[in-house]
Parts: sequence; C-alpha cells; structure tokens
Amino acid sequence: MEAHPEKQPVGEDLQRLRRAVGELRVLNELAIAVSATYDVSEIIQLIVTRVAAAVQADQVVLTLVDRNDMSPLRTLFRKADGTQSHDFHLTRNLLGCLCHHKRPLLTNDAHNDPLLKGIPLDKEIRSLICHPLMVGNRLIGCLSVVNTVAGGLFQDDDNRLVGIIASQSAQVLERARLLEDERTNLRLKADLE
Repeated sequence: MEAHPEKQPVGEDLQRLRRAVGELRVLNELAIAVSATYDVSEIIQLIVTRVAAAVQADQVVLTLVDRNDMSPLRTLFRKADGTQSHDFHLTRNLLGCLCHHKRPLLTNDAHNDPLLKGIPLDKEIRSLICHPLMVGNRLIGCLSVVNTVAGGLFQDDDNRLVGIIASQSAQVLERARLLEDERTNLRLKADLE
C-alpha cells in the first residue's frame, strides 16, 4: 500500500495563491512605475511607497551610500501614513554589518538580536527587515522596513518580497545614478566650454 503525502487544506493553498498573486501585482506595478523615470529621487520615492503598502510597514527607509566612503548619501524616510519621518536612521555600523555579511536581516526582536549588538537603535523599533542593495559585490545602499502597522511580526514572506524588490531596485537605482552623474558631467563640460 502506497503512502500518500498529506494534502494541505484548500484554504491554505488559496491563501498562498492570493499572496503570490498580490506579490506579482506589486512587483509588476513597481516595475512599470520605475521604468517611466530616470530620476533617482523619484525612483526612491516609488520604491519606498510601494514597499510600505505591500508589507504594511510602519516605516520604510531607503539609503544610498557614497561610492567612496560608505557614508549615507541620499536617504528617504517614509511612514505608513505617508508623512516623512526621521525616526529610524541607518547608521554606518548597520551599513558596515550589511556590507560585511552581504545578506539580509530579519529580526522581530531588534534590541536582543546578536547581529545588532552595539548598534544604537531607537527604543520604538521592534521588528526590522534590512536588505543590502548590491550591484555585483558592491553595496550601493540598503532598503530597511521598520515595524508593522498593526504591531505584529514580520513574516518570511515579507522578508522575501522586500528582498526581491531590493534586488531589482539596486540595478535600477545604479543605472539612474550613473545617468545622473553623466548629465552632471555634461553640464560641467558645457559650462567650461
């Protein structure tokens, strides 16, 4: 007699399917919106807004770093209610940690996470997802998601979706940043002439 693998309830399959369709919709909408612009600030705004809505985050922070000295270069803070905020600051320590490990961080107990030991965090931060924005083996920034709106925990699905967005965003942001640099250089050259 053959043993049949246990089937999962139809409700769970349906819930996973709905989540997957929702994730694909978010990724598709973000790709369409981002492809319509080469402005770095506009791209950052689109990414932060879409991530906040997709994972129901209280706050999303996207930080680009200077290519030469790993200092935060351009940062956008966004709270879930749409207001700008400066509650969570990505420190050089956290950037260094992400650069060293080159892997994402998901913690639902930020103040007791061994990886974050010694990194000053606001006392309000409970849950944190951080994904490095990598181009090749170079860190160009970080996408961070802080606390859920409902006060719950981030799930592996949230971490996976933020990771996919971070991976895709890194390439788009680097291309836009290079175009921005090229335009600046052309302007300087024109001014000199």
